[in-house]
Amino acid sequence: MSVTNEITGQLLEAVDHDTAKVDEIFKAYAHSKGPLYIGLARATASLKEQFHALSEDFKKAKNDHRKLQEQSKSSTKDLDRLRQSQKRCADDVAILDKKLKGKKALLDQAEALGGLEFDIEQLTKLRNLLSQIAASEGVKSQEAIALFFDEVDLFENIFS
Repeated sequence: MSVTNEITGQLLEAVDHDTAKVDEIFKAYAHSKGPLYIGLARATASLKEQFHALSEDFKKAKNDHRKLQEQSKSSTKDLDRLRQSQKRCADDVAILDKKLKGKKALLDQAEALGGLEFDIEQLTKLRNLLSQIAASEGVKSQEAIALFFDEVDLFENIFS
């Protein structure tokens, strides 16, 4: 290995591990100015290449970081939309569940009336009559009908 190559290697090693050794290398080879300056030029060129490579890597990493931030923001927005949609669905399910319970109660009441041998025409007349009574009393139709069925159950229990 030539003196120039040795100096170049030592300078690159010193820059990578212990920059204080650079002064020692300059002192050790102060008598060989030619090889020292050529070794310094080669080490500088090599460091310049490393710097440019690292600079490119940094630019790519910075660009990747920016893209990841954008994806993160987009994902956060998507997550928020999904949470809102989930809440709306839960609200819809609660409403439908409430309606289903109401329909079930109506079916149970209709079965109770069926046991009393009411036909559809009589049930329709009864509903209309209860709706009119509810309107005249300022009560909702559903409340009047529910009250009627409570009374029917009470009536059945008395005569059963």
